[in-house]
Amino acid sequence: MKFIMKRRDFSDLVIPLNLEFSIDRYSWSTFGGPKQATITAIGDRAALYELVNHMRDRVEIINVRGDCVWWGYIASLVISWKAIG
Repeated sequence: MKFIMKRRDFSDLVIPLNLEFSIDRYSWSTFGGPKQATITAIGDRAALYELVNHMRDRVEIINVRGDCVWWGYIASLVISWKAIG
């Protein structure tokens, strides 16, 4: 699976090449429609902080057949990094 980020005007957003993303999980509401998704981004600190500028941007999760299986908006970010020592 992969995911696509789009701007608020629904145009495609170019994802920084120095970030690697993985889809951890996504869920659906019992009433229908997407509920929540967790996606992990790994990369340098500056690129991770740049994600703050994309709050409320659209995210689509695409399956191997190219079908959109989940969609929603970036509602929260948790940014952390490990110290070397």
